[in-house]
Amino acid sequence: MQKSIRTYTGHKGVINAIYFSEQGSRMVTGSWDGGIRLWDVESALTLSQAKTSSPVLGMTRPAPVVASGHSDYAIRLWDSRAPDTVRSLTAHRAMPAALSWLSGSLLVNEQTESGDAALPMLASADYNGTIKVWDMRASVPLVSLSRAHNKDLPNNNSNSTPTNTAVKTPPHKVLSMTAFKGKDSPQYIVTGGTDNRALIHRL
Repeated sequence: MQKSIRTYTGHKGVINAIYFSEQGSRMVTGSWDGGIRLWDVESALTLSQAKTSSPVLGMTRPAPVVASGHSDYAIRLWDSRAPDTVRSLTAHRAMPAALSWLSGSLLVNEQTESGDAALPMLASADYNGTIKVWDMRASVPLVSLSRAHNKDLPNNNSNSTPTNTAVKTPPHKVLSMTAFKGKDSPQYIVTGGTDNRALIHRL
């Protein structure tokens, strides 16, 4: 591996999330200092930035809207074209560390086969294992699945029922997420958790 060829400085805390734009000319970073920065990859200059009050745990790629998950349980939406405007979504009851735009989302500049713009949809998941799906035109989630990575776990205690085990077992965290659209058009969300499993969920 070659040595580093470019350095990006400006954050005052650990950089916890990095994504490139689809074209590769822009990069977005999120930090424990609560900052989100959009960079020009070639010049290493900050093009736009937002300052929030809580550390960034995870985020989506810039499209150009960035969705970020924070330690105060909030999801924040930041449009790099309007850096002073940050919108918050607050339905999670644990830290949302995994986020992904759904395929066909208006905010990632995609269209349906008919040529119509699709709904702006976001998926998020938190440290309680809860997955939520959002329509960005509203402030409440459309779908919520709790303890997603505690489903169908083997029962290690032969003297207890699966129901009792599910109640006593702490929820597994969801730490990573991506989404894709199947050939038959449904949306799928893939999550990775602290139960050492990756799960595919169909919407």
